[in-house]
Amino acid sequence: MTTHQSTLATLLDVIQQANAVARADNLTTLLEQMLDLVLHLSDAHAAFFYAYDPASGTCQPTTTRSAHGGSAPRPAHAATLCAELLQDGHTTTAEHTPRLLQHGNTAAYALVDHDRPLGVVLVTLPSPYTTLHHIHDAAADCDLDLVQIVLERLTPDIGRSLRMEAEMQRAATQAQLNTRLKELISFITGISATLERNKLIKTIMDYAERLLQVEATSFWLLDKNGERLELLIAGGDNQGVAMPRVSIPADTGIIGHVVTHSKSREIVNDVHRNPYFHANVDDESGFVTRSILCVPMHAPSIQRAAQQGGEIRERIIGGAQALNKRDGSDFTDEDAQLFETLTRQAAIAFQFSQLFEEQEKLFWGIVRAISSAADLKDPSFSPGHSHRVALLSVEIARELGCTDEFIAHVRIGSRLHDLGKVGVSDIILGKKDRLNEAEMDEIRKHPQIGYDLLVQAGLSDLLEEELRAVIEHHERLDGNGYPHGLQGDQISLIGRIVSVADVFDALTNDRPYRKALTLEETLAVLHDMVGVALDPECVAALERACQQGRIHVPMPLPEEIDDYAVTALAP
Repeated sequence: MTTHQSTLATLLDVIQQANAVARADNLTTLLEQMLDLVLHLSDAHAAFFYAYDPASGTCQPTTTRSAHGGSAPRPAHAATLCAELLQDGHTTTAEHTPRLLQHGNTAAYALVDHDRPLGVVLVTLPSPYTTLHHIHDAAADCDLDLVQIVLERLTPDIGRSLRMEAEMQRAATQAQLNTRLKELISFITGISATLERNKLIKTIMDYAERLLQVEATSFWLLDKNGERLELLIAGGDNQGVAMPRVSIPADTGIIGHVVTHSKSREIVNDVHRNPYFHANVDDESGFVTRSILCVPMHAPSIQRAAQQGGEIRERIIGGAQALNKRDGSDFTDEDAQLFETLTRQAAIAFQFSQLFEEQEKLFWGIVRAISSAADLKDPSFSPGHSHRVALLSVEIARELGCTDEFIAHVRIGSRLHDLGKVGVSDIILGKKDRLNEAEMDEIRKHPQIGYDLLVQAGLSDLLEEELRAVIEHHERLDGNGYPHGLQGDQISLIGRIVSVADVFDALTNDRPYRKALTLEETLAVLHDMVGVALDPECVAALERACQQGRIHVPMPLPEEIDDYAVTALAP
């Protein structure tokens, strides 16, 4: 075989080996097999691939192969050679400027696909060189010529693999963004489904843990004076830890620094290098904090004005923390932006929840005050009549299968049913003997008086259902009730419910002219009134509630049950 034929055979064999490498199904395998082939052809000690990063304009090592297995030291002049070959993203491939360079015993080859730099292959040669020169000017470098042929053959495949990997990375990133977006949308929907504060906070923390893939989350709230931070709840892996009630000075720890000083998000990927880290919470809970993403919670606050109305101002109400990425990676700006978006929505929902709680407490405080004032006007009833009627009415409504919304109306309307007695003479209400007809006519005015008081207060739209309870609770099915003589279906359901509850409480408590009846005696009286004065279904519902032990004689006094607590806990 001639020298020419031998060279051609070698070249064909090398190309076949390169073609086999090109069939690798992923970038990592392609690069490793390419470097193995380079080592085989050049008899080099080690080969490296440095990937080009367009963002920084530099090359970073990604793949290393050693002729003897194991690790290999990186070439000392790698950065110099990469910079020489790929200057500011432009390859030095102009005329008379080859792609292959060497420095000492290191040869470097730039991989360029359609003017797009891909990276640099570095080869540690067995024979040292002392000066920088072009390999093609050297004497006997047919092995490196074969290396150059192999790299040129594989460059398009590496380019395709890099593009495919980049596309897959973009797809994965987009999928993650889509997942986070779906979670965020679900979160915003979820927090609007409850006004109960503890449930709301738990929902917030669970979503934060899923969105950020962290081990734990915590929610801190400033007290009214802005002097202390209170740990309200901890989510994630902390759920299995017995968390103590923690309250710290507002300027303590990373959370305190963010809430009271920087008032902006803070990423701390190594808490032990941060001077603000407060380890006491870890010591008490047993949780180990490594990294923290901390954001302040901004929420609108309504400032009441001297006149009607007010203004909305934004203030910091506390802060939220995400602790320890599950995969051990650092928190990123993207994580921080997402957490800020979540906590801002959460803070608004939380403020709305607090405002609702405050308004509920205020509302029920006023209702209790009004109904108690009405009860005090009528000494013929034992203290707490309106409250007991409300408790009885709610049990009847529940037994009838009424909705939670309707039961809420029942609770309010029944509590206010005797409001009109504030407009009836104390002499008549305090009379210990039976009333004459004229006095009864005055008593019969109290449903209308209570109705008019609420309407004149501008509450007819807000208390539309409740007004029926106030004005109809003395109507009878046979039409002989008052104030309007309604009959049958003309009487609303809420009016029928409160009527039964009112009669039951009147019978089971002492009156000036008789002693309280027993439960059995009371039910017997109610049965006699069914279909004439009282609704049969409402009486049956009350009797079932008695059998189930939900209604007692006597019913609990007002101080034993709080209206607001019952409202908040009602199913």
